[in-house]
Amino acid sequence: MNFSPTMRQWFRFAAYGAMFWLVFCVGLPRLLSLSESWRTFGAAQDKWNIHAGAVYYTDVPVTRDTETANRAAVRQALDKRLQAISKADTGTGM
Repeated sequence: MNFSPTMRQWFRFAAYGAMFWLVFCVGLPRLLSLSESWRTFGAAQDKWNIHAGAVYYTDVPVTRDTETANRAAVRQALDKRLQAISKADTGTGM
């Protein structure tokens, strides 16, 4: 049976869509359900009511607070480093 090039492209599109669905909607969820680490990860998300997307977009107060504390710590460390460099420069006469 000869198919036109357009029909072959549509068939290929449908076949790739079916493979995509099979892998991502059937295969991976079953594979992940067998993994102990993914079950632990899911349980932690349920326990703390945190979802991966919310963590990425920092919609969770815990991640916002952590980022703020990290930035403050980095700024403090940089200030200490600059003070040490200026003291060293002053002490050598530069």
